[in-house]
Amino acid sequence: MQNNANLNQGFTLLEVLVAILIFGVVMTSLFVSFRSLMFEPDGIKQTLSREEIARSALDRMISDLHSIYVALPPLYRPPETNDPPHPHRLVGQVDFAVRQEFSRLRFSSLAHLPMQNTRRQGIAQIVYYVQALEDETYVLRRADHLEPYPPLSELDNDPILCEGVQSLTFQFVDEEGDVHEVWNSDAEEFDRAMPSSIMVRLELKGEENPSVFKTQVRLPLQRRVKG
Repeated sequence: MQNNANLNQGFTLLEVLVAILIFGVVMTSLFVSFRSLMFEPDGIKQTLSREEIARSALDRMISDLHSIYVALPPLYRPPETNDPPHPHRLVGQVDFAVRQEFSRLRFSSLAHLPMQNTRRQGIAQIVYYVQALEDETYVLRRADHLEPYPPLSELDNDPILCEGVQSLTFQFVDEEGDVHEVWNSDAEEFDRAMPSSIMVRLELKGEENPSVFKTQVRLPLQRRVKG
């Protein structure tokens, strides 16, 4: 009885061979993974970094638009012919930067981000635009200014959200679901209304293929003033 118990405690040759085979497969997988990390870290890092930066930029846009400030009647009245543009208008337009065209978006928001140690708050003018650098690459910048608002000019001290921008497109969806390439909430042709939602498409240059990131933001406040 004792000899049988000792035999039952051992391994058969088949079990040993199976264990060696499994061990070999596991070690091969670990070696391949280790080799990828050792010889391709830059590519992996760039891919992750590019995606993280793009997502962060889109998240910033979403947060700004969710905090959009919309002047409602009676504080808002349709501008007369010689009136200056309303300071809290939303304007989407197409800009030309060197040899390419990009969308630009300007609106007012309560999501002001102070760049200095100040507690001053208020309604900020937010502008998203693409700027060409000297090497003809493109960066996405975010302007953020409290009143009095400066002219809509490109400033080198506006924070850069993304580098290597290949395209930036804002599209505006009205209440009927029609899509517009431009928008002006001060214009009669848009019923002086805010768009129902805004679609954003950001494309970043890659080593082989560009990376495309999209989102759509439904605005929390609406306004339509005819006449």
